[in-house]
Amino acid sequence: MVVLLLKQILSMMIMVACGFVLVKTGILKAKDSGVLSSITIYLLLPCVIISSFQIEITASMCDAPSTKVETIRNRLKMSSNSFSTYRKRLTKKGIIQSPDYGWLSFTLPRFREFILRQEI
Repeated sequence: MVVLLLKQILSMMIMVACGFVLVKTGILKAKDSGVLSSITIYLLLPCVIISSFQIEITASMCDAPSTKVETIRNRLKMSSNSFSTYRKRLTKKGIIQSPDYGWLSFTLPRFREFILRQEI
């Protein structure tokens, strides 16, 4: 968990450094910062928030004793309607599938192991 936090902090510092270099070299002007801030706040930030829920669901699938939909929903304390929104997105992306009614599985081989390694 600490490693993940450090990676995120490092990513932010790199973005700040890139912005500094772009302004100092004259590629971006001071007036451009308002547009970039608006894009970040109104477009990118909501996308990141939605994506974080999807990551939480996939991580919960890895940790759950079974991949039964009800078990995963209970662990996340999500309603059926909320969960189905994210389930549809993950299915559309080809990350999960529903082999039987009420059950989920990963479509990608060894994806569960990959997710578990990322949490270390």
